[in-house]
Amino acid sequence: MKPETQPNMKSKIQINRRQAMRFAALLTSACLLAARPAVAATDTWNGGAAPDGNWLTPGNWNGVAPATNDLLIFTGGTQTTTTNNYPAGTPFNNISFSSGASAFNLKGNTVLLSSPGDAGSGNIKNGNINSASANSETINLPVVLASGYHAIGSSSGTLKLNGTVTHSNGAVAAMSGNINVTGGLSINGAANGILGGWAVYNNNWATLDGSSNVVAYTGYTDVVGAGPIADNAASNVRITASATVVNLASTVTHINSLYIKPGTAAQTLNLPTGSTLVLGQNGGIYNDSATALGGTYNALTVGAL
Repeated sequence: MKPETQPNMKSKIQINRRQAMRFAALLTSACLLAARPAVAATDTWNGGAAPDGNWLTPGNWNGVAPATNDLLIFTGGTQTTTTNNYPAGTPFNNISFSSGASAFNLKGNTVLLSSPGDAGSGNIKNGNINSASANSETINLPVVLASGYHAIGSSSGTLKLNGTVTHSNGAVAAMSGNINVTGGLSINGAANGILGGWAVYNNNWATLDGSSNVVAYTGYTDVVGAGPIADNAASNVRITASATVVNLASTVTHINSLYIKPGTAAQTLNLPTGSTLVLGQNGGIYNDSATALGGTYNALTVGAL
């Protein structure tokens, strides 16, 4: 995900502060890093203190309860109903369900999913929620995504995020697999058909089907060649061709979001002097042009020629 905007000083692209922060996609959070231990431990649930299912009970984690920012792994079939009784907002790095995990139900206080770390060579680590289990895994507790890029997905069974999911400024979520968010997320209100400029699914904006499963958005307004992009505040615009310049249809053009299709060549979005492109309150710009190009993103230039 690579949002790129280079506004001309005499033209304007109007994005509110919250939206701009979403797409900053910061990979660190100074406050969290200050509290993070040098090396986060990996803690594996064994449910050894059954019928006590509390997270703070050491016996449920092979004798040592997790510390702040540890990586949590749920596996096995003992005491599968668990309660997070850490103070609300305690940060943990990962929540994972192993391939051998029975159907778990995580309840209790809010979890803050920590900001991802730098794994080197342009890669990131941690800050994720994932399931390798063939069973349905349910997270009924509220989850807050700290700033940064978070991978959320299931490779086999369904991952149910049924507690409220919220995102901090600068948080971006890339989702894949079978994910259900009944009670957790909504596309109602000002989303205009997508979850928002912070969430993608399989290299598209993320949306929900009628059963609250996360799916790829398909209702794009496609722009081929030089456009122009029409004034429609509810539209999620997709640039599909390899034109070098895309124009606006009016002096003030409203759209919800802009998506650059994989394989699309470098683009210039032409904002003549005095014109304005207004993005939706929960929209954004998603440059996915690297997918078919070996990881090298094409440039998106926003401004007057």
